[in-house]
Amino acid sequence: MRIITSDADLQNCIYFQQNVEVWVGEDIEIDETYKIVDFNDEMVRVSDGFSFLRSNITIRIA
Repeated sequence: MRIITSDADLQNCIYFQQNVEVWVGEDIEIDETYKIVDFNDEMVRVSDGFSFLRSNITIRIA
């Protein structure tokens, strides 16, 4: 699975409506996929209304 790290990657996920998995440490956060709806330097917001601190997560293409 490809890991999403840059702002350009995040913007592409929004533009192409790609499903992503959110990982905290070595564990998947919730066993489902999300679509990214917004982001900034500190956080990423996903389709179910959850927001995650970018420094605490790894985002992978599902």
